[in-house]
Amino acid sequence: MKKKLLLISLLSGVLLACLIFSMIYFMMDNGNKKNKNSSESKELMSMTVQINGKESKVLLEENDTAREFFNKLPLTITMYELNGNEKYFYFGSSFPNHPVSLENVEAGDLMLYGDNCLVLFYKTFPTSYSYTKLGKLVDPSILEEIGDSNLTITFTK
Repeated sequence: MKKKLLLISLLSGVLLACLIFSMIYFMMDNGNKKNKNSSESKELMSMTVQINGKESKVLLEENDTAREFFNKLPLTITMYELNGNEKYFYFGSSFPNHPVSLENVEAGDLMLYGDNCLVLFYKTFPTSYSYTKLGKLVDPSILEEIGDSNLTITFTK
């Protein structure tokens, strides 16, 4: 009887250890898949912007708004001047949005105002408005000489 209890206890311990090791392996493997998918997602979620013959890569946020914008590419639009610090364009359809109140915007920020207004900031300044972040130009220096007129901008994958 003691041998039987000892054998059951031993087998239970081995099964418990196997279960624990399996769970650890699964969590580590799943974490690697998430990291791999995140890096693939970041690679897919970049685009190029062309303004006045100059280009910059744009790193997009990992959100549904940026993904929907990315899926509309390539896109050439006329963006209109506003306030000496931003260009804007209204889409005919809405995007998912999750606006966040900001203290500052930076030159090179690409955001959505409301649910259909694309905004590209070419100056850094404080703000109390709320925006959904789409991305940021890697090289915002291409914006330094765009001036206060409307301009044609091309976004490509």
